[in-house]
Amino acid sequence: MLTSLIRAALSQRLVVVVVALVLCAFGVREATRLSVDAFPDVTNVQVQIATEPPGARPRKSSVSSPCRWKSP
Repeated sequence: MLTSLIRAALSQRLVVVVVALVLCAFGVREATRLSVDAFPDVTNVQVQIATEPPGARPRKSSVSSPCRWKSP
């Protein structure tokens, strides 16, 4: 089966080239029409929370710890 497919492609080179060009043109057209939202957002999501511990002055306190969110 593979041999007959190769023979057909070699005997019909013009058809193979035209099909390849059509597929490439279609791929380029669809790539330009692809919206930016289709790409995944890989930015790191950060939340900054400012708190004031009771009994401490705000300028001398610094609390920071990473938040680990579990996706539902």
